[in-house]
Amino acid sequence: MSLGGSRLRAGNWSALLVALGLVFALGSGCKDGVPPYEVIPEEAAPEDYLPPDGVAPGITHDLGLIYRFDRTRFRLFFPLSGTEPRFIRRDSVLALTSAGNPGAPQSLLYRPDLSDPVLAEVYANPRLFGFLATDAAQVGFVEGGTVADAYRYFPTQAGNSWETNHLDQWVVYDSVIGPAPAPPTGAGMPVFQLRTRCENITTNLYQPATYAADLFATAAAGHGIQFHAWDLVSEREYKPDPESSARLLQRNPRFLWLSIQSLGLSQDPQASPPVTIDQCLDQLPAHLNLFPVRLCGDAIQEGDIYTTWTYLEVPDDVLRERLDSEAQLERGGRCGQPTAVGRDTLSMFPTRSFRLLCKFESRAERIVNQIEVKRQSETVGLYPITPAPGAVVEFRITMSIYREGQETLVQFLELWYLRDIGQVVRRQGLNPRTRTSARLKRCRVDGVVYEPQTNPVFLYRD
Repeated sequence: MSLGGSRLRAGNWSALLVALGLVFALGSGCKDGVPPYEVIPEEAAPEDYLPPDGVAPGITHDLGLIYRFDRTRFRLFFPLSGTEPRFIRRDSVLALTSAGNPGAPQSLLYRPDLSDPVLAEVYANPRLFGFLATDAAQVGFVEGGTVADAYRYFPTQAGNSWETNHLDQWVVYDSVIGPAPAPPTGAGMPVFQLRTRCENITTNLYQPATYAADLFATAAAGHGIQFHAWDLVSEREYKPDPESSARLLQRNPRFLWLSIQSLGLSQDPQASPPVTIDQCLDQLPAHLNLFPVRLCGDAIQEGDIYTTWTYLEVPDDVLRERLDSEAQLERGGRCGQPTAVGRDTLSMFPTRSFRLLCKFESRAERIVNQIEVKRQSETVGLYPITPAPGAVVEFRITMSIYREGQETLVQFLELWYLRDIGQVVRRQGLNPRTRTSARLKRCRVDGVVYEPQTNPVFLYRD
């Protein structure tokens, strides 16, 4: 698995990268007098503005199955570009061993279900989640492994802190501020506040070079791990040469928020940053309305899939302040020039409120004894140093939005947590070819300091 120039291994399993190859095009605008689904009049309840085709807020849970395959007949392959997503499970395509022979037809990998009756039955199973090599006597579908006490993978004691190397370009400092007032979806739960400070260490072309963001979450016995509110940090652009017109993505660390221009192109193609909703709301606080994002339950099982349809909302008073301040800037800044729309002053937000109908899917991809991050042949990360049963869990979260009758993928996060330590590896970004990565360098957890030079639990090298 490419990890920003490094490779990642989980136990004895070699990870492979999913090449989704998806391109999303989304129209803008809406019928006269009718707001788009993500903009709801502040005097109305969110339930009154559901889309017309049956999507409803709520949390559902599914459990996928692992297929144990005969290693003498089949192999796992890296998916070819353009492979249909239904043939890719946990980054891999299962196909006949002969598919890897020189000169073998590519159809064996593009359509493995047509090459063998067993594979046809495997891919026809709607609960298929992933593959695991085994001996011929042990083939078949099984449920994935389980670990208890999910909260142990996200220690929340006040004063806990983590320093992470993101892409060798950013240093990310996370610290638990302490217990926090519960946002709407955290009522009745213990909620903590995690403050993140991101600092660029390579060039002054990345702006802002330092920024902060907060996350409000729950990680406690009986509740599993859930997210309630966070600051909306956007993907940003930079110019590699101040005199150049070229604009590249700076690939900054960020949580669950839109990839750049997901809700349409800039109103001003010359503007930098673009005049788009994701940029207009950059670094504003937001919270979920109705339901939290459930990462997992009290126990974690490989194959767990939690799907949450809920609303992401920016407080009206904070948004109004941003709109008023941006309106005074040249070109209207990130929010565009004011345009009279009814009683409001900005076409981007005709009600001066912002509520976005979102889908979050969390998948418990793997439970492993150890993961290893390599740069060429050098090991630059080992979590933990000594393998232990169920030491590390991997989650994958995708964020989609529902707008004008379409569900559009806008963010991808891959999170690896080490028991009693916290997050140790993170990958993010929609495009697998430009996905960024981060790995834990040092931390302080429950009063114990783990330094790279003397750390007995995990290994980190620059």
